[in-house]
Amino acid sequence: MLPKLLLAAVALVVMLVGTAEAQTGKAAESRMAASLEEQVGVAGIKKMAEEFIQPAAGRIFRRKLQQRDRYITYQALRANSIPCGWKGNSYYDCSYRIRANPYTRGCTEATRCFRYTH
Repeated sequence: MLPKLLLAAVALVVMLVGTAEAQTGKAAESRMAASLEEQVGVAGIKKMAEEFIQPAAGRIFRRKLQQRDRYITYQALRANSIPCGWKGNSYYDCSYRIRANPYTRGCTEATRCFRYTH
């Protein structure tokens, strides 16, 4: 019984000391804020806050731009659809004049190259 009572008393003392330190910390913080206000003024504090917030807003804006357009459109998800209907052309550029992967190797009977098929 005595050890439990002693333990409870120690816990109570630690809790009271922690509360007192927190209150003195808040008072010191309040005094520092008042001192800063006197030295710089309210306008100066607002300017410092804006200088701190603006770069963060820029980083958030850039992050939003990077995250944009990283999705597949519903049109691309349609079943049995080819983005570009021309055979052999790139899916990203549907120009019928430009081939996506032109065949440039030598022609043999085994490869049946493009030259002999068109």
